[in-house]
Amino acid sequence: HDNMVFAYTHNIALYYLGLKERIEGKTEKAIKTFKKIIKTANDKVSFRMRLRKKCFLTPDMKWRLDVPAEHEVIFSTFCELGKTYFLLKDYELADQILLEGAKREVLGKDIRAALYFEIGKMHKILEKKDFIEYIVKASETAGEGSEIALHCKTFLGTHFALPEPEVEIWKIHEKIIE
Repeated sequence: HDNMVFAYTHNIALYYLGLKERIEGKTEKAIKTFKKIIKTANDKVSFRMRLRKKCFLTPDMKWRLDVPAEHEVIFSTFCELGKTYFLLKDYELADQILLEGAKREVLGKDIRAALYFEIGKMHKILEKKDFIEYIVKASETAGEGSEIALHCKTFLGTHFALPEPEVEIWKIHEKIIE
């Protein structure tokens, strides 16, 4: 779309629609909505708005980043699409979609690191040992001394437990789908 402001706000509206559809249990619809954003979202930073030190659309981000507004939508969409597949127990597709986002060079190191972190978090919930590799990858991608690297270090700390609500939400969801 030529009008960047329209395209950006349209994708944000679609993002919240996708979340609503998922909450209502219309997961297939939610997947279609999220995929539409990924297809139409613009990587080019021509919309001169930057979200400095602002938490992302995704409410469970644990750090703040300085990224262009368009990239925030793309990031949040990859996260939520990954989460939707995860809740549907399609763990392979969840990984695949998050990796697809993490490999998009244009999105910059912080967003890519955050997507690797998401995979690590999911793998930890599933009690897969390889979760460590993804957290380390996130840390390396973000770079030494970054807020993300520090977060990763805490996450891998011996006494760190996953934020309980996340595990509990997952368990509740398991029961809904079963």
